[in-house]
Amino acid sequence: MKRTAVALALTLGAASVVVMSPSWGAAACDVFSNTPYGYNSGGPRVGGDAGRSGCVSTVNLRSDLKYDRALSPDPVIGYKSGTVTNVTWFVNASCTGTRTYYIDTSSSSGQYSTSYRRTITC
Repeated sequence: MKRTAVALALTLGAASVVVMSPSWGAAACDVFSNTPYGYNSGGPRVGGDAGRSGCVSTVNLRSDLKYDRALSPDPVIGYKSGTVTNVTWFVNASCTGTRTYYIDTSSSSGQYSTSYRRTITC
């Protein structure tokens, strides 16, 4: 849920005062990428949740599970994609060695999110 500011204007005689007060408003449409974690399901795996929430329009959405690779592009080792309005999906892949993983999520409307990175030993 996102915080919004609420303005309240007060008139005291000839002077006017504007007071700003933070409040919790309805969540705006946004994409998200949660930090991946390691788990075991028929072997070592890595994965995390990603998606889009609070939206009313439909877009093409893609979430990529990647790992940091020095001096070259980071490879996509797992992904989920589709035409969605709101979705939470689990992006996962096999896990080997020790690597630093993260999730990128992007939409056809230009929304983008990247998770925190986590180093996982499998």
